[in-house]
Amino acid sequence: MPFTRSPARTLMAAAATAAAAVSVAASPASAWPAGEFTATLEQNLSFSWSLLGTTSTATCTSSNLAGSITSGGAITIDTADFGGCTGAATSITALPLSSPSAKTTMSSLFWSWNLTPTSGNYYDGIVSITGFRVAFQLNAPSNITCIYTHPFSGRYYHGDNPYRPYRSWPYLQFHFPGVNIPKSTSGSNFLCPATAKITGVFLVSGIT
Repeated sequence: MPFTRSPARTLMAAAATAAAAVSVAASPASAWPAGEFTATLEQNLSFSWSLLGTTSTATCTSSNLAGSITSGGAITIDTADFGGCTGAATSITALPLSSPSAKTTMSSLFWSWNLTPTSGNYYDGIVSITGFRVAFQLNAPSNITCIYTHPFSGRYYHGDNPYRPYRSWPYLQFHFPGVNIPKSTSGSNFLCPATAKITGVFLVSGIT
């Protein structure tokens, strides 16, 4: 069942739609429009895990991704942020792929994602996450750091798909419906769960 777009974000959608009017659109059968790539969280982003027999959840109300896309559907994420995060984590931080710990920062994340069309489904393709690294500072046990990484995958919907999560958004959408993401053995506390689940929807500007 399609999600209902929140009235509070109608203004954001209108602005993004106007800004994206000059972008080149890509139909399912054509190459993707090479160039800049931006995506904004619409549905709240949640991360959940089971630790010491208890299921915990951290929820973020905002997230932005920026980078580039090739005509073949290869996406490089240079920057990512997570805001308004509450719940089981005191902070959630995007890390570059080569980062050995949560304290290392670089000018680019170098996350790599890829779009692969499919047929016979209500969604239009798979977004394969082959580059991803995020650090969670957990509340309990007291302030341990857990780092989660790739691979995992979600679904993408074109802007004319009647089953897309947000019917009012006429551009590409990414949906992660409770997908498992693996723990990184580098930089994570030994108490960290082996996997966490990610749930959320990102709206892509200017690409249909």
